[in-house]
Parts: sequence; structure tokens; C-alpha cells
Amino acid sequence: MKKNLIFFMSDFSFGGAGNSISKLCINLPKKDYRISVICIGKCEYKKLFERNKINVYQLKNRKLIFSIFSIRRILKKILKKNYKNILISNIHYNNIILTLIAKQINNLKIILVERTPLQELDIYFSKFDFLKKKIVKFLIRVLYPKSDIIIVNSNGIKNGFSKSLIKKVKVIYPPALRNVNKLQKKFKKNSSLKAVCFSRLSKEKNLECAIKSFKFLENKNISLTIYGDGILRENLVGLISSLDLKKKVVIKKLTNFPQEEMRKFDILISSSFFEGCSNTIIEALNNKLIVIASNCPGGNAEILNYGKSGLLFQTDNEHDLYLKVKRVINNFNFFLNKSNKYRNNLKRFLLKSNLEKFSKTFENI
Repeated sequence: MKKNLIFFMSDFSFGGAGNSISKLCINLPKKDYRISVICIGKCEYKKLFERNKINVYQLKNRKLIFSIFSIRRILKKILKKNYKNILISNIHYNNIILTLIAKQINNLKIILVERTPLQELDIYFSKFDFLKKKIVKFLIRVLYPKSDIIIVNSNGIKNGFSKSLIKKVKVIYPPALRNVNKLQKKFKKNSSLKAVCFSRLSKEKNLECAIKSFKFLENKNISLTIYGDGILRENLVGLISSLDLKKKVVIKKLTNFPQEEMRKFDILISSSFFEGCSNTIIEALNNKLIVIASNCPGGNAEILNYGKSGLLFQTDNEHDLYLKVKRVINNFNFFLNKSNKYRNNLKRFLLKSNLEKFSKTFENI
């Protein structure tokens, strides 16, 4: 039976989740799938979707709660008889609302995609949002079991689910890579090193930790460039200034060609409080950067083979991050060679193999 796939994201902007879902939409064979996308607000992939014969329904109302009736109307319009109709929702707020909607519509399966460790949801709420936090966690407990399948992108995320729900959870890594690069990275001899962060400038990414670690590195021949944008930009610029690190640390807007930009650097730093399965870390390893990442809840340790193909530091500990950067400065070629030994493990993240896993999931639902 042909499948009618409907992907929902509140914000289809460039980034980890948007990148993974867009690759999936574009690369699934159109002879087997009819594909539609519903989004609220931004849809930076719209032209790309339309070129690939993917139907795009873009709602102008940026608040999900006020779009419920519009989403329900669009879903009923998209549904096809004699098709297997499958709604794929992403991220917990969306998942709650879309499950409520889907369960009121006949002949519609729902898959929830979760990229956040459920035990780390508190970071999205201020100390004044106690009631809201309680309601969201309650709705997750009540509504997630009503889904048909829950897809997560790392075992670290899966392990955060309750025992009663874990049987519904399937791990599929992000389809991050078309191939494993064979490019050669030159070993360095006493030259300066360039570190980089590619990140949304938001609370959960904890870029303050990365910046503060460079205060300990003032006398070392290394710089840090942060590519990204977000609500904390001014705060981070202020922190750099207050620590007198303007000559060491700079923030730049994200380039349209992050892969090409990434290859100019030697080290990737990921300082998040939590991660799902970071496309940026995977791409950095594929481009032969040495990765230093927080040992946070989620997928960082899993991607780095628990410290064998990169370095892990204690989450939110700038001094431990400094020590790991210092080790790389003093032994750059050793860590580059060590990382190269585990390149075959990157095959876990290949587009082709993970497309097959998604296809099998859609077939068996």
C-alpha cells in the first residue's frame, strides 16, 4: 500500500531537526510515498520542498495553540483513501497537540519524534512556570502512550523513557551523511589552532561555558569562533567583552555553507546541557575535526564512542573543558590519529541505511 506521509514542525528553520526531516522528505522515493509538510511560521526549506514535489502548507499564525483547528482542517484535506496515512510530529510541544488532533481523525497513524531527553525538559521553563511545567509533563505521560511509534535519534534519549513506554520507542540515527569523507587532514607542527562552535545561541546550548573556558587559555595559541544566532546573542557578546576575550573569541552569523566553513577549523566544541544526536558533531568528525563535547544527557557520548573518537568533559564545567582543550593543544596529532581510527563508526549515520530504517518503520506501522 502506498504511504501518505505528513510531516509537522512548528518551525522548519535551518538546524538539526529541520535538516534531518528535510533530508528524509527529499530522499524518500516518490513512487512509494506522497509527502506533505505542515509548518507554522518559518519554512526555510519551502523552495527546496516544492522543487522536490513536496506539498507545503504554511500557517501564518506562529502560536501552535491557536492553530489547532487549521491543522485539523489541513489534515482532513490531505488524507487519502486507500493510502496508509501517517502523521510525523517533532518535538514535545508539537507532539502533545498533534496527538490530541490525530486521535480525533479516523484512518490516521501518528509517529512522534523526540530529540530531547525527557528528564531535561525543565530547562525550557522559567522558575515562574511551575504549573505549566507540571501540565506539560502530565500530558506527555498521558498522550505519548497513545501514539503508534516513538522515534528517537540516540539510545541516550531512549533510556529516558519509562519502562511502560520504552517498548514503543525505536532508535533511528539521523541521516546526516551521504558518505564518509576520505579527505586527508594534515598533521600540525607548532601552529595555532582554531576551535569552532556551530550552534543556536540559546540557553540549552550553554555557550557561556565554552566562552568562559577560553579565559583559562589566554596564553595559549588558540582561538574560538561561534557561528549562530539566537536570543542570547547580546548576552554572549557582553560576556566576551567582560572577560576581555575579544581577541580570542568571536561570534559570527551562520554561513550558508557550514560544511565548507567547518573544514577551516581544527576543533569542534559542543557545550550543551543536553543533545539528541548532534548532526554538527557527526559532520565535524566526518570533516576530521577533533571533537570536544559535554558528557551530557542524550547522544554525545554515543557518537564519540564513549570518548574513543573524541573528548568528553563534565557538563557545565568550564575548567574541565579548558583541561580537555589544553590536552588537544599539547597532543593535537595524537588525538587526530586516535579519532581517525574510529571513522568506520560514522557509517551508522549514513543517509541510505537510515532511510531504509525509516521506510521499514513506515511499512510496519
